[in-house]
Amino acid sequence: MIWTGFAFPLQSDAQVSQITVGITAVKESDWQREAARSTPSAGLRERLNALTLVELSGAVNDEEPTILRSGEERAIVTEWKFDRAKDEPVAKKTVQELIGTEVRLQQEPPKNPAGATRISLRLTHDLSPPQLQSIPYANAATGAERDKRSVTAPRYERLRWQGEVLVGVGERVIASFRSANDPGTRIVVFFKGSAGSTVAPGLEVKHTIYRVPEMEMLEWMLKDAPD
Repeated sequence: MIWTGFAFPLQSDAQVSQITVGITAVKESDWQREAARSTPSAGLRERLNALTLVELSGAVNDEEPTILRSGEERAIVTEWKFDRAKDEPVAKKTVQELIGTEVRLQQEPPKNPAGATRISLRLTHDLSPPQLQSIPYANAATGAERDKRSVTAPRYERLRWQGEVLVGVGERVIASFRSANDPGTRIVVFFKGSAGSTVAPGLEVKHTIYRVPEMEMLEWMLKDAPD
């Protein structure tokens, strides 16, 4: 299922979870203040004075993945070839790529005795439109006659997050990123889900965070995940 709005049909023959994912910007000083206090997750967004950048909501069932998207698709050249008649590089392969935010959700079988709903979540978020940069391109000539040209390629300021979350009744933080361009700002991702009366107990959840293009990888075990 792919949703681009906020009104979603429900399937009566499948277990359905209502999910909301919010991406926000907060002051780093406010984030550090709340982290030092070890305050409860309830009302955290308000205490942080979080500015909502994008919020996506949808229904996830146990039959098929759900994709929530916001933004627009753009044509991105992924491969080039050298046209000798034109004496210049030309696009060989172009793909339509979403510039914006995409959340992929898949409901998984429970792993714990309480039977809490478990969801695999993969998030991609562009902090800004891609900037075009010039990169060298060499044609098929050899030796001293080898001509070098240049082509343009996008440089992304893109965040990615993937992991598993348990559906509970309260909103909570599932990820945060320091801003590469603004050390005083932190990007914070909030998650809220509801699956009937199920309340998610605290479990260890493995997360992977990486940033494009730097591809800085960080893995850790988050213990005692909040309800």
